[in-house]
Amino acid sequence: MFCKEASSGLQTLNIAKSLSSEFTKPSALINPLSVGHRYKLCPRPNLRGRCTVTASKFDFDWITKERVKKIKVKGIITAKQGLLPSVGFTDLLGISLLVELISAETDPRTLMEKDPVKDHARRLVIDAHGEDQYECVFDMPEDFGAVGAIRVLNEAHREIFLKEMKLELPDGPVTFTCNSWLASKSDDPTKRTFFSNKSYLPLQTPEPLKQLRKEELETLQGKNRKHSGEFEKFERVYDYDVYNDVGDPDKDPELARPVIGGLSHPYPRRCKTGRKPSRKYPSIETRKGEFYVPRDEEFTTIKGAAFTGKAVLAALPAVFPQIEAALVDPNMPFPHFKSIEDLFEEGIELPKDAGLFPVIPRLVKAAAEADDILQFESPSLLDKDRFSWIRDDEFARQTLAGLNPYCIQLVQEWPLKSKLDPAVYGDPNSLITSEIVEREIKAVMSFDEVKLINIYRF
Repeated sequence: MFCKEASSGLQTLNIAKSLSSEFTKPSALINPLSVGHRYKLCPRPNLRGRCTVTASKFDFDWITKERVKKIKVKGIITAKQGLLPSVGFTDLLGISLLVELISAETDPRTLMEKDPVKDHARRLVIDAHGEDQYECVFDMPEDFGAVGAIRVLNEAHREIFLKEMKLELPDGPVTFTCNSWLASKSDDPTKRTFFSNKSYLPLQTPEPLKQLRKEELETLQGKNRKHSGEFEKFERVYDYDVYNDVGDPDKDPELARPVIGGLSHPYPRRCKTGRKPSRKYPSIETRKGEFYVPRDEEFTTIKGAAFTGKAVLAALPAVFPQIEAALVDPNMPFPHFKSIEDLFEEGIELPKDAGLFPVIPRLVKAAAEADDILQFESPSLLDKDRFSWIRDDEFARQTLAGLNPYCIQLVQEWPLKSKLDPAVYGDPNSLITSEIVEREIKAVMSFDEVKLINIYRF
């Protein structure tokens, strides 16, 4: 029989003969307990034919943990690769994602967080939408409890857009919605944490998740940065700063501009970038061509190309006078709605020497290669409803979502009255009456109740 030397902090465990079958071989008990522990194992005779073993609580937990039954849990990850892949060894093996499952329950014996369950996700297939499917199988203890979060490390040499992860648990499937770009381990060696879709009040948040939520919040606030200076592209810092980069005093002192967003002008604010201050004016931030935007907030590739294309399209009339001459006609170029739709359906015939198509973006297409015809891509809104742009609700939506929402003003007097010169613009009284307002809001409330809230006009 074997025992440990008695010391303070150890509890004596009397193991009866009925349990002796669990430790039939002395080496099975000696080797695990002797490696890495500071207590020596020494043989000590027992005259009563029983074994008295003294062990720390940690040793006992280690023994019982090996006897806990484990179950297989499969997880499916949906992801999408970046546009510029850089294939590495882990990419070829298809094991570029390391996934950990975090339990939402504490260990009842130690009152500490349970050890996470890990596995490498292996790439399976690429579906028709260009999305990758990864599979991982976890050996999860039966007493692991509910999965409150997952931690993912991208070991590939390229960023990956993580869409979601589904776990097939005995109690039913659990989905972790991610929708976030995962930087490469070479850029960001920290593991990303994603929480389950279950919401908790602060007082009801499980203890193992509180610290993870705190760390995630500090990361978004920029408190866990390991270096100072300008934010990197892969960082996820959502912080605000004043508009102190409007001017460029380093180039010319006359280009200095006041700081907007401080105490005197509280608004507006901009996204913080971490750029270095100006050499001459410490309160001014240096200007740079490309501004930092959190990775998840950047335009998608298609949307970015469309945005750039619209900017080029807006400048085309200035570059090619032929377009301006075709669009601008003092003799009412659009006599009816059908002539506007013809811009998308038939296009505009241009002179042969226009030389447009090498620079026209994807928003503009050629109806026929033989003829120089400028044809605009029809807006998706018109594809669904040709007259949707006429309705007031759609006009209001486009105004709110447009490039200049500041044209919206609070109504301070009623009835509405124009401030333009009546001699030039006619009767200043508006045709919008209280009855029209009540009809448009579908009689949800009376006009007097609407005035107590707020009325806005364009």
